[in-house]
Amino acid sequence: TLIYKVVGEGTALMAGLRPGARLDLLTGLGNGFDVTKGSRRELLVGGGVGIFPLISVIRAYNKSKELYAYMGFRNRAALCMEYDMMQCHKTVLATDDGSLGYHGTAVQAFMHEYEEVRPDVVLACGPVPMLRALKEAMKGRNVPVYVSLEERMGCGIGACLVCVCEKTDGAHARVCKDGPVFLIDDVVL
Repeated sequence: TLIYKVVGEGTALMAGLRPGARLDLLTGLGNGFDVTKGSRRELLVGGGVGIFPLISVIRAYNKSKELYAYMGFRNRAALCMEYDMMQCHKTVLATDDGSLGYHGTAVQAFMHEYEEVRPDVVLACGPVPMLRALKEAMKGRNVPVYVSLEERMGCGIGACLVCVCEKTDGAHARVCKDGPVFLIDDVVL
C-alpha cells in the first residue's frame, strides 16, 4: 500500500495517475519500527501524515499486541485511515480545533491518559513540534520512545546527505539509511 498526501510536484503527479498505472519504486530502505521484542502494550502517537508509518504497525500487529493509538489532525476534514486506526485496542482521535474527538494534540490526549495506559513502548511519527512535546512529556518515565523522522530525502541510499539529522552525542545520521526510526533520546529535535 502506498499512502501519500499531495503537497508538491511529485505527489501531484502521483495523484494524476490512473488506477493500474505502473510505478518504479525504491522501497525497503533504512529501518522501521521493531515491535517484535518483548513488549506487549504498545502506544502509537501520530500527527498529520505521520499516521501513515503507524498504520503499517497496526496492520501487522493488531492481533498480537495490545495497541493504543493517539492520532492527531488539524481538523475533522484532515481525518483519514480511520478504519485502520480503529483496529487498535483503543483509539483516540484528536483535532487541533476540537471538531472531532479530543480537543488538542495527540501528545496531549496521550498524556491525559498516561497513567491509565502505562505502555511498554511508544512509537511515534509526526511533525517536529509534536515529537519535541512527546520527548519532553516522556522525560524520566523510563519508557522507550521510538520516532520515525519525516525528512526530505534525495537519493534514499545515504549518498546525497540531504536528510541528515543531528544526534544528541554530536554525531550525524542519515535518516534514509540509518533511520528513519531512532530512539527519541538519540536525536536532536
